[in-house]
Amino acid sequence: MALRNARQEDVYRLEKNEGLERRFWCQLHHDFYLIVVLKGSEAPIVPCKYVDWPYSEKLNDPHYNAAMEICKEFGLYDIMGFRYNWNTEILAQFHSSLYYDEHRLTFYWTTEGEKYGIDYMTFSKLLGLGSKDEKCDPIHVEEVIRSRQVPELFFNPMLANEGNASTLLPCYYGLNRFFRNTIDAKKGDGTALCHYAVNLLARTLPGVRPFCIMDYMWNELRRVMIDPDKHLPYAPYIMYMIEKVTKISFP
Repeated sequence: MALRNARQEDVYRLEKNEGLERRFWCQLHHDFYLIVVLKGSEAPIVPCKYVDWPYSEKLNDPHYNAAMEICKEFGLYDIMGFRYNWNTEILAQFHSSLYYDEHRLTFYWTTEGEKYGIDYMTFSKLLGLGSKDEKCDPIHVEEVIRSRQVPELFFNPMLANEGNASTLLPCYYGLNRFFRNTIDAKKGDGTALCHYAVNLLARTLPGVRPFCIMDYMWNELRRVMIDPDKHLPYAPYIMYMIEKVTKISFP
């Protein structure tokens, strides 16, 4: 709880602590790096992937084809197909130093000891989303939907209570896999429909308004920043953003 609260404090209002190793702005960042980032055998970064659309199209599976058409209709096609290599150390520094200023709608972090920041719309435009996406509905203001509330997503409505992705209709099973590999990437059980997973699928049903992609990703990043037990998502998107903002290419 102490670490969770400390992550919400604006440490950047203070001068950099020059007594620490140069990568770290303050003791909090140093401690987070040692306690959270280095505690396991690998950095707490979700292995976010991308959707290989040409491969999926070659399969010519009617269910995957239907899922791909939904992705195109809802503006998900390009961002799900985004591919970019990342540097684990640079993302570990980002994860350790991340702070959100809710008044400026801006994330701040340090890369190799230098402070940087990016606001909501700039990040959105970098990812090719921008004003059109901003007109869509935010999901994080909604209540989390339980699978039993949308039985039409499942091939047998009686199975909706189980909340298992393997019982989704084939089209939505494919969509869930696309989400889990990209904008809703998580570690753990790939069949679990947890947090806003059902909300995302429900927003792709016929006649439903599209959701704001950037708002979803932005708020997921905020949620991860507060909770030290969460792994950092969006590795390719964040790495691309860091290199654009810092104007440095990392190996």
